[in-house]
Amino acid sequence: MIDLNKIANLSQQKDILAMAIPKGTPMYVADIKIEPSKLIVKLEKTRGTNSEREFANTPEGHECMFTDFKCGQIKGVRLVGKKQECYELANICLKKGIRPLISNGKKEKNSADRALKDIPVINEHVAGIDIGKSLIVVAVPPQLAVDHTQAFGTFTEDLEAIVKWIKELGITEVAMESTSVYWSPLFDLFALHGIRALLVNPSRVKMIPGRKTDVLDAQWLMRLLACGLLSSSFIPPMDIRALRDLARYRHDLIDRAADCLNRMQKALSLMNIQISLVLSDISGKSGMSIIKAIVNGERNINKLMDLVEKGCKCTPEEMRRALQGTYSEENIFILRSELNIYEYIHRSIIEIEIKIKELLEKLPDEPNLEPLESSSKKLQKKTAYNRSPYCFDLRPLLYRKFGYDLTKLPGIDSATAAVIIFETGGGNMDAFPTEKHFISWAGLAPGNKVSGGKKLSGRAPKKFSRVGQALRIASNACFKSETAIGAHLRRLIRNGKTKKTARKATAHKIGTLIYNTMKFGQKYVDKGVDAYEKNYEKKRVEGCIRTLESLGYDCNKLQKKAS
Repeated sequence: MIDLNKIANLSQQKDILAMAIPKGTPMYVADIKIEPSKLIVKLEKTRGTNSEREFANTPEGHECMFTDFKCGQIKGVRLVGKKQECYELANICLKKGIRPLISNGKKEKNSADRALKDIPVINEHVAGIDIGKSLIVVAVPPQLAVDHTQAFGTFTEDLEAIVKWIKELGITEVAMESTSVYWSPLFDLFALHGIRALLVNPSRVKMIPGRKTDVLDAQWLMRLLACGLLSSSFIPPMDIRALRDLARYRHDLIDRAADCLNRMQKALSLMNIQISLVLSDISGKSGMSIIKAIVNGERNINKLMDLVEKGCKCTPEEMRRALQGTYSEENIFILRSELNIYEYIHRSIIEIEIKIKELLEKLPDEPNLEPLESSSKKLQKKTAYNRSPYCFDLRPLLYRKFGYDLTKLPGIDSATAAVIIFETGGGNMDAFPTEKHFISWAGLAPGNKVSGGKKLSGRAPKKFSRVGQALRIASNACFKSETAIGAHLRRLIRNGKTKKTARKATAHKIGTLIYNTMKFGQKYVDKGVDAYEKNYEKKRVEGCIRTLESLGYDCNKLQKKAS
């Protein structure tokens, strides 16, 4: 047999894996029964006189069996036996260019049937797909095909074969469960051919208790989808997904740049150059000027002190003491390497931002927009020492393409607005019926664990969401602002809430405002701190009056005073 791993040419691998089966010839012409010590191969009668043979269940026996398959031009086999053993042999078959079909066991099939026997079937033309790195298992209803559970590889030609088989069976809807991001190529291929694909969360479609295999997972997905019991994960449109992926990659590069800064600070600390004690940020103009001078060989403390900006709060004597260090060749080398990587990362970030601008320009403009109002927030520009903002003015471009200005909301700048818009599919909130659905998706809703009529816990489950992270950052930016949102955050902390809980509650409030803006076009008007405090005081008085009335006191005079 030919070892595909030793063939470097991809075209030769494709030629070997291509299944050139003449028309009218069955694909699966051999049955392999897997036993602990042997493999029993039974060929169809049309494949020769010796229709049944036995091979040792060893690597040598496998090689002999595949050699016979090659001589007989067998391109597909059915596997019968324990699911784990079938799965292992199926992987070997795929590497040898032979398509495996794992036979369904009656026990597993009946267990899934019993679990859903009382639930009516809504759509019979569905399929369940379990996607892994090297193997894809597709299950369709038994009444649509004799070989209703098939295994495929993950090459492009295998994905096209899956779509072709699905279309031939008249299937209109598929449910996919995937490892990592291996679902994306097949999802796009289904969308291209007009087949509705649902990407489901594996934690919400757990198999009934028992053995877990890829075959059983695919069949379980198919049954759940046929009964209408699955909901899809939120996936933005393809053009917005491209913007989302670039924005995520930009954020990842910013994190990498922060790692470089930490390593530079460590190298300086190893040389006992303590500029981090006298400068608030070593990535500022003074810090980067000193680091570049040290890398270029400058050791004179007076010349290094001349690079410090006049606005630095430390005294000259403190700066002189901080710059006295023990220079070492290896740490200077590390410092130079990390500085080069830091500069390269930020050049890459600018290229990504230019690409985001190009993709935004390709989107259609929103019609009948009002002129964009001037913002009270100061426009931050990207400089050599302030690299967080975009390299272009993002606010008017987002308004022209999507029709609303989220920067009017407290704590939201143009970069945060871009994250929220890209992650929510361009601001199309149809996937979220109410603001509660949106807040729950963002991971900001409180927990609701109730049993026996009692609320056991209000702790929210751990969930990472980029929108939720952006809203928490926005709420934190409101801490010192003279807005109603800022007053709400400060009141929560003043009343005993932890900063983490207060930020999350404030992010919940900002998320509700964002949903109403994007869904209904509602404009935000800030009433200010004084109006918020008066409204809060009024609510407290009304609450106290209700408490007194419940105890039997007459509070008419207090009500008049409160009104």
